Amino acid sequence: MKNVIIGTAGHVDHGKTTLIKALTGYDTDRLKEEKKRGITIELGFANMENDKGYHIGIIDVPGHEKFVKNMLAGIGGIDLVLFIIALDEGVMQQTVEHFEIIKKLDIKNGIIVYTKKDLAENNIQIVNSDVDKLVKNSFLENAKRIAVSSINNDGIDELKNMIFEIIKGIGDRREEKEFTRMPIDRVFTMEGFGTVVTGTLVEGVLGIEDKVAIYPKNIDVKIRNIQSHSQNEKEAYAGQRVAVNLSNIKKEDIERGDVLCLKNSILVSRVIDVYVEMFDNANRKIKNGDRVHFNYGSRQTECKIFLLDKDEIEKSDKAYCQLRFDTDICVKKNDKFILRFFSPVESIAGGVVIDPMSWKHKRKDEKVLHHLKMMKDGDLGTQILEVVNSFFDIYSISDICLRLHLTKKDFVNEVEKLFNENKIVKVSNEKYISVDFYKNLYEYAKNVLVELHKNNPILLGMNKEEFKNKIIQKFKITDNEKIEALVGALVENKKIIFSNGVIKNIGFTGGINDKTMTVADEIEKEYKNKGVEVDKVDLMLEKYKDKKIARQIVNDLSKNHILVKVDNDIYIHKEVFNSVLEKIYKFYEKNEKMTLADLRDILNTSRKYALFILDTCDRLKITKRVEDYRVLLKKMVL
Repeated sequence: MKNVIIGTAGHVDHGKTTLIKALTGYDTDRLKEEKKRGITIELGFANMENDKGYHIGIIDVPGHEKFVKNMLAGIGGIDLVLFIIALDEGVMQQTVEHFEIIKKLDIKNGIIVYTKKDLAENNIQIVNSDVDKLVKNSFLENAKRIAVSSINNDGIDELKNMIFEIIKGIGDRREEKEFTRMPIDRVFTMEGFGTVVTGTLVEGVLGIEDKVAIYPKNIDVKIRNIQSHSQNEKEAYAGQRVAVNLSNIKKEDIERGDVLCLKNSILVSRVIDVYVEMFDNANRKIKNGDRVHFNYGSRQTECKIFLLDKDEIEKSDKAYCQLRFDTDICVKKNDKFILRFFSPVESIAGGVVIDPMSWKHKRKDEKVLHHLKMMKDGDLGTQILEVVNSFFDIYSISDICLRLHLTKKDFVNEVEKLFNENKIVKVSNEKYISVDFYKNLYEYAKNVLVELHKNNPILLGMNKEEFKNKIIQKFKITDNEKIEALVGALVENKKIIFSNGVIKNIGFTGGINDKTMTVADEIEKEYKNKGVEVDKVDLMLEKYKDKKIARQIVNDLSKNHILVKVDNDIYIHKEVFNSVLEKIYKFYEKNEKMTLADLRDILNTSRKYALFILDTCDRLKITKRVEDYRVLLKKMVL
């Protein structure tokens, strides 16, 4: 079953709503105000029943200049436009504005429909001449044209046949599940059902069992029921008008322009890169830093526009730009949009999204402009490279697919080709980094380990967690899974060695050997023999020729808890310290408090060493100082 959405466009009171009624039997003006004023204010919807096997939804948009915002909320997701011009008035102001809008939204198919044939059939030649000038060099230049009367149904059957003929050639929309997206254009409450939202399912497949959310707010919702073409459905497909009954959410939590899609299938951003094309009839200029209205999907919001290659743009100009928003938005790469001047509000430009989640750029930076051109016009491999090269970061397949609006199937063959050509580096299953990042990572890791081995020649290597922290500090990546992947890639590619819990450089042959083991045994023995009254390290190691190795042995003995640091550069052997603790515990068996003098007498040592011991006990939370004495907190053995 082919699903197609038809939209109308044209000046107010040119007969769009009446034409839809003639085509479908439905009156799309449902509001009292619309009936009273005789004009369309809000979007209207109808189904065009047929025996061709097509699901055809028609969106009726307002033509009045005051309601262009509402028109934009419905026109973006259509496959075929009925561009309507009344023969009694011809081309008018909103005719031109609507035409510029549908051009910039890249709608491919259209029929030019002259209405009110019963009132002004003799004007066809004059109107045709004006329309020729308007649509020259556009997608409507060679479009079929037809004059109809919606009052007496003259030409209506012929128009239907034109529509059916064009629908035959319209390609199917993308129905990959991960693309599922429905911009919400109405939200209301139905008694007995609760919250209902409607919209055009622009891509994907929406099912009742799907895990979905409302974006950009990221509110999880459940689908209770789906209707399309007034029928209950288990699934709806791209190109259908859809009504979705939701649970776990109130009407007040949803607004027009929100997007219903699968969880984690769309990016939420406040900075996007775009390519802007000014309308050929634009009466305003856009200057760098101007505030504009941004219309996308079914929403209008505000943003600041920064021109990256020019200082200002006017009619017919094109420019690379960055849009920065005060609130969250959700767009995808290649989405089309319309810009409207801030005040007075009028449509002036259209454009396409290049990057749906960007960062602040410098203006007139050649590297930035080259990046944007490649992201816009480059082939798939080029665009993947541009994403991976954007930052020194790790990119998963899902990251890249979201940025480029790809399915995993689209992506895998191309990324494997890039990997085999050594243009990107795989750091783990389905995770990639740029070649430059990998080179920087390796050079940094190598230098860190060279410095370690130089200053600590007897250490076997660096503790893995310490090494990971070095990478975090350098490259500002805090995700532990990513850091593990980077370290794993260096090990797997034999750039570093990970063994026995430590990391070392390839070719490092240091560590404790027979000679250093002998020295270590001697140093440990000397500390044990010294007891409590030990000297600073330099004096303890005075007799050794290789002071660097000897000092490293002391550091190593301390790290392995064989020596206990009691003061700056002063260590006591663990066995000596434990024997001191035994004496302290024995003292507390008969006393509640211990003074510095008490410990000095117990150990028969100087006040200095007794203080070292007590301060260390405080640090280890064995004792606690209260005024000028200590109380026992716990017993422990080192």
